[in-house]
Amino acid sequence: MPVIGTLPNILTNGTTADASQVMADFNFIVNQVNANANPVGTLSAPSGTRAIFNQQTAPTGWSIDATVTDHTLQLTAGAGPNVTTTGNAYSGMFNAQWTTDGHALTTAELASHNHGVNDPTHNHSSPGHSHSPASGFDFWTSTSAGGGSFNPSGGSNAINLEVQTAATAVAINLAATGISIQNNGNGNAHTHTKTFNVNYCQCIVGVKS
Repeated sequence: MPVIGTLPNILTNGTTADASQVMADFNFIVNQVNANANPVGTLSAPSGTRAIFNQQTAPTGWSIDATVTDHTLQLTAGAGPNVTTTGNAYSGMFNAQWTTDGHALTTAELASHNHGVNDPTHNHSSPGHSHSPASGFDFWTSTSAGGGSFNPSGGSNAINLEVQTAATAVAINLAATGISIQNNGNGNAHTHTKTFNVNYCQCIVGVKS
């Protein structure tokens, strides 16, 4: 778009012009420049234009949108300008620690594994033992060489019979049965602490006056 436009007086070579015509063109040029040109150090744009500036203050003719602070950027195909302030602040998610949601492991999420069991056999032994006859069942024999009566008063000797039994050393080996493996753990949910340490560039959102 031209800044100056068409001059009020068109002067050509060989034409005699007076001062009023020259001054009219000169004043027209000055007025058009003042109305349409940008002073040094200013940035021209239609009113309401929004732009991002990597500086602390907005350019001349611009103001800072103070509602946009501690935010990240989302590029869209024509939507906006929407400013979401109900989420997490940038400083609360980046360069700061935050905790993930809790999660309890399920059986399907565990790695395949087994459990070893050490169950020794059980040995039982039977020691040796003996048996004696009941009272009154002793045998009596004569002390004379040729024999004699079985009368205790005749000098005969009493023989007490005792049944001796050797140890049989019985051993019973029992196989392990009914083994129970005790559970451990509580299945509670667990979380993780994260820190996103990233480089960043601080900017402002400027709005053209």
